[in-house]
Amino acid sequence: PAGVAATPSPLPVVPSAGAYNPQPLGNGYAVLVDFFSNPQVAAELWQILRTDIGLVSYGQRPYLLATSTREQNRANELLQTLSDRGFFATIVDSGNVILLDSTVQLD
Repeated sequence: PAGVAATPSPLPVVPSAGAYNPQPLGNGYAVLVDFFSNPQVAAELWQILRTDIGLVSYGQRPYLLATSTREQNRANELLQTLSDRGFFATIVDSGNVILLDSTVQLD
């Protein structure tokens, strides 16, 4: 009928790599950043790292992946840098982290 707006159907969420295929990160250390559901945090993180930012699940919560490495010193240095800049970052055993998307789309 005239004057009645159709409700748009939601767009499907499609990961950047095509098929959704979550994978464990494997052995080593993962530096995770809590983004509190604010996508702007990924852009701010990119400004510092200048590399792709991943999206992961850890403890059934989403986090941004700053890096995954086997080198504990590298993980510690990055943790210190991010903490100094006000990010809520942590180091975890990367074997407990599930990679959801290797590259977060930045606007």
